[in-house]
Amino acid sequence: MTDLNNPKVQKILQSKAFAHLATVGSNGEPQSSPMWFLWDGEYIKFTHTTNRKKYQNIQRDRRVSISITDSDDPYTYAEFRGVVERIEDDPKGVFFDTLAEHYGASIRYPGDPRVILYVKVQRVVGQGLGGRYTQILVVKPDLNVYEAFKDVKGLMEQGVQIVQEVRTDEALTYVFKTSQPLSAATTEAMLKAAGVWYIGANLDGTQRQPYLSL
Repeated sequence: MTDLNNPKVQKILQSKAFAHLATVGSNGEPQSSPMWFLWDGEYIKFTHTTNRKKYQNIQRDRRVSISITDSDDPYTYAEFRGVVERIEDDPKGVFFDTLAEHYGASIRYPGDPRVILYVKVQRVVGQGLGGRYTQILVVKPDLNVYEAFKDVKGLMEQGVQIVQEVRTDEALTYVFKTSQPLSAATTEAMLKAAGVWYIGANLDGTQRQPYLSL
């Protein structure tokens, strides 16, 4: 998982990009809409009317996912998964006007019933957010690494970001970043997968133990 204090994550949270807020519908279907947002350092906040389906979805299931793209780089984005922890009435649309001013919009509160949604972030993932720890993985050229490592405990929570992929007839090499150092247990579990030949773990200058499998 990427840290909320990651500079690129904070850049996105402080931006005026639109956030795509996804909720869970009554039949389990996803429902997503682009929305204004504001980060207050603890919550991602939205204004919302109470007569729309998204609000009904949130009342039934408070789990949400929020995707925001970096305004300067469309290939960099952050996804924030969490829950709507609080809902506050906003009868005068004060927060609607706050967001309108923040985004430089000329419109003001239209008079519909409004609430403020407070989303507590529980997990951050994304692309292009950078990771502190560099990992090198060498495997058989025909190995599906996603299938091979899908059950490795602790790996997917690391915010894995593939930086480079090099394929030859003899081997497939990945360079990838993680937000935290790979533990010995995680690395050993990866090495147990058939077709994994080598892992160079946590290449960031910290003390580490090399792992090799032939």
